Amino acid sequence: MTLHTTRDPAIPFSHEAMFAETVAAAGGSRRLVQRSIDRWGHCAFTSGEVESAFADLVRWVNSGKRPRS
Repeated sequence: MTLHTTRDPAIPFSHEAMFAETVAAAGGSRRLVQRSIDRWGHCAFTSGEVESAFADLVRWVNSGKRPRS
């Protein structure tokens, strides 16, 4: 699971698409969930956004049910 702010001044959001292509080429798309947060800043997530993503990741591991992107 990745989280990325769409207006990150340090790491361009376009890197998410490049990463998804790399994962797909390796046959791992089913194991990738990408989430974007429309905000300026590098890793400018709220604690709630991080906690939600982590909880979804744990549920995914435990249940096998892939969370939403």
